[in-house]
Amino acid sequence: MLLIANWTRIPYNMLYYQRLINSFKRGVVSPIYLFYGEEIYLREQAVNQFKRHLLPAGEDFNMDVVDGDNTTPGAVVNFACTPPFMAERRLVLVKNAPWFASGRKTAGAGNHGGDVKVLLDYFSNPMETTCLVFTAGAVDKRKKVFKGLEKAGQAVEFILLKPGELTNWLDEQMQVDGKKMDRQAKELLVTATNTGLTGLIHEWEKLKNYTGTRDTITVDDVNKVVHRSVEYKIFDVMDAIGAQQYGLALAGIKDLLANKEPPQIILAMVARQFRLMLQVKELAGGGMGANAIAKLINEKPYPVRNALKLGKNFTRLQLIDAITRLAQLDADVKTGRQEFYAGLEILLLSMAS
Repeated sequence: MLLIANWTRIPYNMLYYQRLINSFKRGVVSPIYLFYGEEIYLREQAVNQFKRHLLPAGEDFNMDVVDGDNTTPGAVVNFACTPPFMAERRLVLVKNAPWFASGRKTAGAGNHGGDVKVLLDYFSNPMETTCLVFTAGAVDKRKKVFKGLEKAGQAVEFILLKPGELTNWLDEQMQVDGKKMDRQAKELLVTATNTGLTGLIHEWEKLKNYTGTRDTITVDDVNKVVHRSVEYKIFDVMDAIGAQQYGLALAGIKDLLANKEPPQIILAMVARQFRLMLQVKELAGGGMGANAIAKLINEKPYPVRNALKLGKNFTRLQLIDAITRLAQLDADVKTGRQEFYAGLEILLLSMAS
């Protein structure tokens, strides 16, 4: 069982979710919703809650599910205007709705700006017997269609949980599943999953299956099982750089390139780690500990501790010089004056000398 609805300590970032669930449990249902944002798992859970409360068992004929990328606003309105069959309400779910995103044109069949007027007309006079739910990723709140929906119903942003909130969820989930992890293993797991609760739940299920009846999950288990994000893999490269093992660092860069990671992303992540080392070095010099620094800069504890450890191998001036040279390399790569790998190799080897 996964803890969501019965979470005993609801994080501040999830209060909006709890209010949403409580409202329709009380029978307060808006005619139109837009569920948007990066926390995909909670978006899906909210949709499932709507299905359970609005549609009695066996009444799926009062629900339509369409893909926004493959339909038109006119078709959505036609579904929404269909009356329910022997029930109080219908549920119309439009996944991946493109009409709320930035840009003058949106993806999908016939989804040009003029067609959105059909939605705006519906929003001004929605069917009382239909609950129309759109889901989307990023949205542009300046668009008329977004403002029209907000006026007629509710736009709910599903926000990625912060590292500390993910750790709290993990602590409670471990109790439910009868598992144990030490602090380092938990931090590695939370750091390795950069897609919020969605990614963490996926990796937690993999870890449970991998460990079976064994009650303790170790750092080694996390390293073997969990999909490592680019940021997580960069830690290995930075560990090698911090230990002044530049050949090993370059080998790690080659592995990232072989896995089709974009050079600009790799370069940006390396630069970010150097900036983080400089930032935590200066804060630690003022007497702050790792946990206090992580909270102040809104960073996960593991990267902060790692940056503190690696930063001891560099002076403040060396870190500033590395950041400056990485920025120059980024500009040279973008303008075609320098090839990415060769430029990074020259930079790292010059640091070694």
